[in-house]
Amino acid sequence: MGPTPTAPLLEDALHFVQTDKAVKPLDEQTGEGDPGFDCRAKAAILILDGQPSKPSLDSDGGISAAAAAALLAAGWKVYVVAFQLPVDTLPVAAAIASGGGTLEAVVVSDAGELKPAISAILDKIGAE
Repeated sequence: MGPTPTAPLLEDALHFVQTDKAVKPLDEQTGEGDPGFDCRAKAAILILDGQPSKPSLDSDGGISAAAAAALLAAGWKVYVVAFQLPVDTLPVAAAIASGGGTLEAVVVSDAGELKPAISAILDKIGAE
């Protein structure tokens, strides 16, 4: 496996939700935006399959957790799926989930557990 650029990915997600018209409230004047914006939960799902490594100073996940917190501050929760992570990396996944307002990462040990885990997260998001 190669590097896991977690913080840059979350920063890109923040840029997207701040700038893309498709995830903004409907502007009656221009017709741009999402007519259902106000009734939809705002959330991102991060599937983390390795220790955050880009930037190299993010080995403890602090920069990624701060990026998740920025998404939360913009109104978007960040759910984290810890996919086949070594046990010593789970606190990093938990820190990112906590920063994103979802308190804990969902730990998945194999591909067979991935679909049910994502389905459970989508059910939570749908219930918000």
